[in-house]
Amino acid sequence: MRAIKKIVALATGTLMVGATVLGAMAADLADYPKPMFIEDGKFNGAIVVGDKAAAEDVVGAIDIATSLQFSSTTATSVATAEKTVMEGDAWQVSSKTELLEISENMSSVQSSIGKDELVALADGIFSNEKGDADYEQEISLPGNMQVIYGTDDDDVTADFLYIDRGE
Repeated sequence: MRAIKKIVALATGTLMVGATVLGAMAADLADYPKPMFIEDGKFNGAIVVGDKAAAEDVVGAIDIATSLQFSSTTATSVATAEKTVMEGDAWQVSSKTELLEISENMSSVQSSIGKDELVALADGIFSNEKGDADYEQEISLPGNMQVIYGTDDDDVTADFLYIDRGE
């Protein structure tokens, strides 16, 4: 009886090792990480690190995440000699000394937009049956408005105008 138990245990262990080796041999890593982890330019998986993980395990997970992020991008050529020309009423968030950068509050670069920035905000005269009144227009930029590069609820990664409502 003891011999049968040992034979069964040995056979089970051999089958498990064989299944693991055959499974590893079946995986083709020539195209890693696509299509295994990257679908339609997005990471499709999870990187898990335990609460009591060693520092080198956390650094390894970060390294894997960085390589997967790099692999999910596509190469495109960008012509740097050309300048984008906007048609119509357009305005670039900037001051004489600073351009708006990602995650920077707009009000730190420019606190308001007026007739000097947008033609649509030109001064004018309002007329009705009670008479005429001169008006000026200005848009004040709140300190909690910024452009962020992130992912929305539909898993779209892009630049977004974010206004923190303080909730």
